[in-house]
Amino acid sequence: MSVVAAKVYDDRIDIAADSICVRGDSKMNGAEKKHTKLFRFQDLVVGGVGYCQEISLFQRYMKNHLIKEMSEDGILDFLIEFKKWKKDLIGDDCIDNCYMIASKGQCYSTNGLFVFKVDDYYAIGAGDDFARGAMYMGATPEEAVKVACDLCVYVSEPILKETIPITDAEI
Repeated sequence: MSVVAAKVYDDRIDIAADSICVRGDSKMNGAEKKHTKLFRFQDLVVGGVGYCQEISLFQRYMKNHLIKEMSEDGILDFLIEFKKWKKDLIGDDCIDNCYMIASKGQCYSTNGLFVFKVDDYYAIGAGDDFARGAMYMGATPEEAVKVACDLCVYVSEPILKETIPITDAEI
């Protein structure tokens, strides 16, 4: 699993994630350096929780397909097309993972084909309740992921962090 936490500030969006990779019940030591669950692509930052295979497929799909509009509808359209592509490629049309997608001063969270805008803070994945509680108490996303790493067996350091500045033109 993994945890991803995001917080929308007046001047930026911060997203943090743990970096655990597992196979079955065993950690894949060193894999966190190669298989990240938080990545930048063009002007997007994407954090994913769930199966590494799907995150890899999601990254590959993004190389040739754009989110046409940073909105709930635009991201939903992108997910529907990803779902079709995934079925054609491997015969599986389920979107098993949850994603946090941020760009252009906006942040969205997905769960299957459900997309919603994050206006303040949110966390997804294992330990998300610990991370959300920490952010409720004023923690940054990075601090919130650290709390999840300390309290949840399914997440682990090192912690990854990305920041997207918000310009006046994006507000």
